[in-house]
Amino acid sequence: LVAVLESGALRLRRARMLVIDEADRMLALGFAEQLETLREALPRNERDDETLRSEPATPGVMGSRPGRQTLLFSATFPKTVRAVAKAWLAPGPAIVKIEASDKSASAGKRSNEANVAVAAGGKGEGRTHDVSDVEQTVHVCAEHKKARKLLKHLTELRKNDGRSRSRVLVFANRIKTVNFVGETLRRHGEKVGCLHGELKQEKREAALRDFKSGKTPCLVATDVAGRGLDITGLEHVVNWDMPGSVEQYTHRVGRAGRSGRKGAALSFFTRNMAPLAPDLVKLLKRGGHFVDPNLEVLAEVGAALVAGKEADMGGAEEGDANL
Repeated sequence: LVAVLESGALRLRRARMLVIDEADRMLALGFAEQLETLREALPRNERDDETLRSEPATPGVMGSRPGRQTLLFSATFPKTVRAVAKAWLAPGPAIVKIEASDKSASAGKRSNEANVAVAAGGKGEGRTHDVSDVEQTVHVCAEHKKARKLLKHLTELRKNDGRSRSRVLVFANRIKTVNFVGETLRRHGEKVGCLHGELKQEKREAALRDFKSGKTPCLVATDVAGRGLDITGLEHVVNWDMPGSVEQYTHRVGRAGRSGRKGAALSFFTRNMAPLAPDLVKLLKRGGHFVDPNLEVLAEVGAALVAGKEADMGGAEEGDANL
C-alpha cells in the first residue's frame, strides 16, 4: 500500500474511515515507519487537529463527523499496544466489548448470552479473553507424552465421526515441530496438510483449500493460521505447543466455535510454561471449564516466578538510582 501511495497512483485524502483489523498485531509488528506514512496521507482526526472537535456530526449518520474516524478491531488488546493505539485514535475513544457472560458464577451454570459493553472516554479498557462456544481442556504433560495423547484424542474423534471426518487444526510453535507432528499423524493414517511461514503462497493456499474441503481433515500449522482464518464447521483445535501469551491462546482457540457454532480445544501444557499458568487458570475458570489440579499447582509456581522477577527488577532499578 505504501509503495502504491508513493508511486502517486493512490491518494487517501478523501478516505473518511480507517479500519485496522487484528489491530494489536498490526500495531506491534514493527511497521511503525510504514504506518506513520499512511497516517500522514490520511485526513486528520481530532487528536491531530483540535479544531475538529468543535465541528458537530450529523446525528445518526455514520461517517458524518469531520476528519477521519478510526476503528480498531481485535479479540485481544494488551496494555503494550494500547499506548501505540492512542496515536491513531481521537482523545477519549469509545471502547466496545462483546463478550459472553461470566460462566464461573451461578453454581457453574453456563450461558451463551452475549454482553455488549460500550464505554465512552476510553474507560473500561481491561483485557478481554473470551471464546464462549469452545469447550477448553488443558492437560499438563511431559513433552514425550504429547504424541500418544494426540493420537488417542484423534482415535476417539474418529470413532464418533460419521461419513465425513472431523477437521482438526493442530498448532505448533516451530516449523520443524509442524513437520514432525505432520509425519506422526500420517503414520497414524491421517490425511494431513502443513502450513507455515516458509511455504510459498500457492502452497499455503493449497493447504488451506484442501483443509476447508475436507480432503485433508488434519492441518498442522504455526501461528500463520492463528488469526484471520475462518473455516466453516471447524470444531477441533489442538495446541501441541502452548503459545507464549494468553492473548495468542485466545486467537488460536477462536479458530473453532465461530459464528455461534460449538467447538473444542485440547492443549498440552508443559512445566516450562509455568509463567503462563496463572492467567490461563483465570481464563478457564471464568469460562466454567475444568482446571487440571496440576495446572493449579503450576499457576502458583508461575505467580511466584513472576513476583520474584518483578522484585529483582525493582531491586535493580533501586540500585541504579543509588548509583
